[in-house]
Amino acid sequence: IPLAPYLFTILFPNYMEAVPYSQVYVLYLLSLPFVPSVSYLASKRLIKEQYINNVLGYTIKIVSTFIGITGWGLWGLIVAVITSRFANGLTSYTLYYIASKRESYLPEDAS
Repeated sequence: IPLAPYLFTILFPNYMEAVPYSQVYVLYLLSLPFVPSVSYLASKRLIKEQYINNVLGYTIKIVSTFIGITGWGLWGLIVAVITSRFANGLTSYTLYYIASKRESYLPEDAS
């Protein structure tokens, strides 16, 4: 985040006004730890959980984007993208947690 002004000076000198936006948008990367939970749902073929995750994720994204843009413009869009990503990550992690607990209670095969 502190390097953004220097990188913009070198790479994008005509767009220095975008530095604060990029510094906030980089917080998007903090949601990357949630990615394995989405992969778990896909690998275990938990279709119901995937549908719930996708429907909730896109609904939150659409609503937060609409509210963000109409209320605060470009800043609202950036905050909406970050917020929706974290909300989707928390949803997928919650579904992963529930599915993994449910799976741990299943009896082993008796073969």
